[in-house]
Amino acid sequence: MAGSWRRRFQLIVSAAALAGVTATAAGCSTDQGVVAVRSVPAAGVLPNADERVADDPLTAVTVLDNGLTVYLRQNEQPGGQAEMRLVVNAGSGRQSDDQSGVAHFLEHMLFNGTAEYPGNELIDTLRGFGMEFGADVNAYTSFDETVYSLTVPTDETSNVEEGVGVLAQWLSAATLDPDEVIAERGVVLSEWRDRDQSFSGREFSAAEQMYLSVGSYADRAPIGTEEAIRNMTVEPLRRFYDDWYRPDNAAVVIVGDIDTDDVRDLVTAAFGDLAPRGDSPPLTDLEVDLADSPQATVLLDPDAQTGYGEIALPFAGTGKPEGTVGELRAGVVESVVYTMIATRLTDDITRGDAPFVDAGLSDNSFVRPLYAPYFYVSAPPDQLVASIDALAVELERAARYGFDESELDRARRSALAGVDASFGSSSSRGDSELADAAVQSFLRGTPNPAPRTERDIATAAYNSITLAEVSDAFENIWANAVPYTFVSAPDTMADAPTTESLVALLADARTRDIEPREVVTDIVRELMEPPAPVVEESTTSLDPGPFLDPVQLTFPNGAIVVLNQTEIVKDSVSVAASSPGGVSIVPDDKVWDAYASTTVMTTGGLGELDAVEVQQVLADSTAQVTPYIDYVEEGFTGSSSSDDLEQVFQMIHLLMSQPRADQVALDSWLSSVQPYVDDPNTDPDLAGDIALGQARYGDEVRYTQVPTAEQFAAIDLADVSAVFSDRFSNASDWVFAVSGDFSVKSATDFARRYIGSLPATGVVEQYVDRQPDAPTDEVRVDVASGTGDKGSLTLLHTVRSLDARLDPIMSDLLGIIITNQLTDEVREELGASYSPYASTSASVDPDPIVETYVSVSGDPQGLEELSTVVRQLIAGLGRGNFTAAEFDDAKADLERQYNLYGNEGLASVLLVAATEPRLYQQFLDAPGELDAISLEELRTFARHVLTGPAIEVRVTPG
Repeated sequence: MAGSWRRRFQLIVSAAALAGVTATAAGCSTDQGVVAVRSVPAAGVLPNADERVADDPLTAVTVLDNGLTVYLRQNEQPGGQAEMRLVVNAGSGRQSDDQSGVAHFLEHMLFNGTAEYPGNELIDTLRGFGMEFGADVNAYTSFDETVYSLTVPTDETSNVEEGVGVLAQWLSAATLDPDEVIAERGVVLSEWRDRDQSFSGREFSAAEQMYLSVGSYADRAPIGTEEAIRNMTVEPLRRFYDDWYRPDNAAVVIVGDIDTDDVRDLVTAAFGDLAPRGDSPPLTDLEVDLADSPQATVLLDPDAQTGYGEIALPFAGTGKPEGTVGELRAGVVESVVYTMIATRLTDDITRGDAPFVDAGLSDNSFVRPLYAPYFYVSAPPDQLVASIDALAVELERAARYGFDESELDRARRSALAGVDASFGSSSSRGDSELADAAVQSFLRGTPNPAPRTERDIATAAYNSITLAEVSDAFENIWANAVPYTFVSAPDTMADAPTTESLVALLADARTRDIEPREVVTDIVRELMEPPAPVVEESTTSLDPGPFLDPVQLTFPNGAIVVLNQTEIVKDSVSVAASSPGGVSIVPDDKVWDAYASTTVMTTGGLGELDAVEVQQVLADSTAQVTPYIDYVEEGFTGSSSSDDLEQVFQMIHLLMSQPRADQVALDSWLSSVQPYVDDPNTDPDLAGDIALGQARYGDEVRYTQVPTAEQFAAIDLADVSAVFSDRFSNASDWVFAVSGDFSVKSATDFARRYIGSLPATGVVEQYVDRQPDAPTDEVRVDVASGTGDKGSLTLLHTVRSLDARLDPIMSDLLGIIITNQLTDEVREELGASYSPYASTSASVDPDPIVETYVSVSGDPQGLEELSTVVRQLIAGLGRGNFTAAEFDDAKADLERQYNLYGNEGLASVLLVAATEPRLYQQFLDAPGELDAISLEELRTFARHVLTGPAIEVRVTPG
């Protein structure tokens, strides 16, 4: 987990080595740490292994007289803001038996009233800074802690002072009004439905229960029980608040564009006089009680669509790491071991040597004293048992025979690339990362090292690891492990495994005859030979703007490359590319071949290299490239560190000039899609999207979510390859944009070699408008899907655009206002939904339209009332029912967004600079246009956008 001490280094490993890493499921936030240390061989230990890691000298740590710990750090990435945290060292694990769900419910209540901010005044105040509830103002409750977060603009000193005041109110001045508690029950119940009343929620709960059914955390899940939420009262909330929300059990963390001395004075003034509100319980250690024999859990669920299995090697520790260099190195050794095994699994998939279609490495470390890394596999139900068996055999093989030098070399290179990507050449970090590191230091009593120190220790640790050490380490781990196996599958699965059969399978793997893995001796190091450079026909400087000073290169083959050098994020580069056409010019019967192609042609290898060889080359690279095909265009998105930019260009070149068709890659894609083709109604979210798409676009195949059985059966490798080549092999109408921290001279050379040399036909394509018009009458669709106690409501308004220049800005403003009103009315007042969502977007291609999308989940029995409330709210907005204050808040929010530039967004903007200068100029003019928009103009826009017919989709359990 991201916040833990040892895992901070373990997770620096790059995505190339941890291909397919996912979590079992999403539940209540459990950002917990891995703190247990296994015994590993001492070979290659660092000379200062027994030393405690030094703290960051730029982070000022103060403990006030009342026990509050304060972390302050000045930082300029991204600048103009500060990250603030209030950290309470208590979560649901500290609840009494009669306090189910209290820690999490209390987190909600602190947004519903304090002494200085009664009711929802807190949210109103923060919106005045241009802050969004959720994005900038948020919190999480885990088993072990509760953490509140603010992102505050620092252009005004009063903003920082107000932010510090809010943190102090949260710690000391909750009102806990009984009426507000009753009103909040519905919101928390909605969150419980979102998290627990779905297949992923049931899967998460079952896995969590496997580890925590006994011990200190038993029956202490953060979200609590449905009964407890429905009957929540003030008394248990107040008791938990008084027991644990006290200065000596809390910390304040502030990182950003601040003067630390001034902010220390603000914090001291706001918190210095606070005192405990009563006699608090002692902060005793919480423990995990793991079994001493192998465990297994089987979840057969009606909403599961495929088979899934994992084998974990858990270990329960003290929860109190020492923070030494040697301790961190021990974690690095394990990370390399696990990475090598995960790489074996993914290599077997890419070469067609595995019964599973997906595999990887993740972590079930739900609580601080639990360390539970696991390997997972996904497979069709009829291959699930064979897949778990193959996983068990691979673990046994690694324990018996160890690893070879090529595996260690690949894992080390990948890890070191991850270190470079994580810390950059400047060894700096963003505000949020630095703040979160300080939070974890307080909670675990561990050092809070400077980024450069962290980078140097990690680099030295990875470079010191020996082959004998990692081989011995896993032999030791496996010999002493008590495996925990978890399986989920459809409840219709024939011959489903049992807990007994899974335990027996693991035991059998330990005694079976197993051959050693073939040693890899020939490691590929290069993707391709660089082509001869092609000098561009012209070089043009484009109009500059915020963080923009682009240079345009035009090549004889028609390709255009736009280069924008900026240090907005150091040692980071983003690449974007596009070409007109998309699936609009693909024949109807080849559309799904096109959609499949972007995955198939990138997972099967590049040029002459198969997928494993590509991964070998890229083991130490941060380069990533993803092709896409949408309705009106095809393109690429990519990113890398400054040093790896050439490989981004190489990957694009190979995909456009030597795409590689691989049947194993296609079979894997088909297997992942098959369950949704067989029964698209199993997944409630997908079922709702399908219904909405059908209502909006009819049977137009280009807008479908899932292929029909007939379309699916017709997908063929030859057609997939042909469609991809057709869409990507002609450079004549392509534009490529590069934005970030790079050498313009080097990037120009890369463009000349890898873009200027691309094949081209001279044909400049255009998309074809096949987009159906929106319905002219109201449409209502009811969908029965899923088995959990959760319903959802979706509304879609579609109208013709009024002003192509202003509609995008108007849409952004209106979307903010709709979201805020939904939050205030549906969540806070009605208590009917945890996370109502809305967006308004304007598009030009293929038709100039504005669409407003609203999505709300809640009690399936209350969808009729919910629909009435949401419809009335939207109708009111269509009549201009929003205040000048709401308008000003939305403008402040959008202005702040306009000032937060990223390389990915800038690269996308630059794509239109060469071919559609009008749209580029709109981007440059947007801040001024926003400032000039009046309240009445937005009301006129809202009347146009929100008063027409809507499509409404309701999903209830089926």
